[in-house]
Amino acid sequence: MSPHDSLPHPALPRFQVEDYDGRPALGTDGVIHSVAVRDGEPTVGYWPHMLPEGLPGSALLLGVGGATLAHLLTRRCPGIEIVGVENDPEMIAFARQHFDLDLPNLTLVVEDAFEYVRRCERRFGYVAVDLFAGHVFQRAVLARPFLRRLAALAQPEGEIAINMFREQRSEQNLARIRRILPVRRVDRLRSNVIAHCGAGTPGWVEGQAARPRTA
Repeated sequence: MSPHDSLPHPALPRFQVEDYDGRPALGTDGVIHSVAVRDGEPTVGYWPHMLPEGLPGSALLLGVGGATLAHLLTRRCPGIEIVGVENDPEMIAFARQHFDLDLPNLTLVVEDAFEYVRRCERRFGYVAVDLFAGHVFQRAVLARPFLRRLAALAQPEGEIAINMFREQRSEQNLARIRRILPVRRVDRLRSNVIAHCGAGTPGWVEGQAARPRTA
């Protein structure tokens, strides 16, 4: 998710289709959750920066919105199997109506992401964490038990991407992640900070490229 210049209006419905740099976008409470992905056109916003360096065969998306990342992953990794977890059934219903959620390789799970991570026993080649409540980043993402579970859900050579707002505590947030996960790269954007991590123990040199693989 990314902050948006528009302000919420009490007369508006909870979700709206807004304009984001000329693209239809799913918005609520002044926040853009997703943008439409168009064939042959580059995607605006932070979503391309969430993509893995490798070519995973499976992905877990914690936070789905209008499925921007799911579309980008499908375009980059043909045949990838995606599980998307979203806790808001109203958002899913709105996105089904106004955005394309009918990807044949996308399985949607309507559940709290933290509960799903706690009980899930499957492992994935790529895990993306994009969890916000409006303007508020879900700081439970930075809790040690949750980060350890992310490591357990990723395959040994898997990749983990964690999206956060850019704020005064960004470096502190990254330091908390580094205590549990090896951070390979950090993308510092205008409004977002994205940590790209491995699934092993900390000790990677930041900037070390992920090895291409098919997981």
